[in-house]
Amino acid sequence: MLAGGDLLALSLAYAATLVLFVLANKLTTAASTIFLQDTAPIYILLLSPVLLNEPIRRRDLVFMLVIGIGMSQSGSRLGVYTNYIHMRAPIYDAFIIQVATPAIRDDLPAPLIKVLSETEASSGNLNADQPDTALRKTYWIAGSNHGDQTQRMGRNAVRIRDLGLQNTPNDSCGPGGSTPTRRCRREWSSRANPSAFPGWT
Repeated sequence: MLAGGDLLALSLAYAATLVLFVLANKLTTAASTIFLQDTAPIYILLLSPVLLNEPIRRRDLVFMLVIGIGMSQSGSRLGVYTNYIHMRAPIYDAFIIQVATPAIRDDLPAPLIKVLSETEASSGNLNADQPDTALRKTYWIAGSNHGDQTQRMGRNAVRIRDLGLQNTPNDSCGPGGSTPTRRCRREWSSRANPSAFPGWT
């Protein structure tokens, strides 16, 4: 049972967490907000020796490394997770991956959809394209690019706000970048894909 002072401190900390989460969503992108929220275990690990007199153990550092890899939000690392970790600890019902690599194992027990843009359609990726299986489907979206307009607008708006226009690098997926802007907004196809999952067994 928490004492009065401890309960008050806990309540204020929780209230601040909720308020700051809402403000972060309002002032920056949802992706950045969630990324920062997901760093909470790292703060707990760093503060536990000071606040709780708990030492940092070697296995804690390994755990933080795994969290850091997961927080990278890289599609290729999600493929590695799908191929290896999910097979040992299956906690997700389905996957959507938006990069061509790595190849996904044929015996994956969960449905998986790859949504690949015209940017990914290099000769190497096309030659390595895997055939569909009962639980793995690949959709190449003509006229789309890896980073679509919605992604660029959110990311670049924050960069311009925080760094200023003169210090904001040209987005490789934007006008004048190395990847031309395409006709199709890939978010449309990405949002449509989850509707296919309930029909899979």
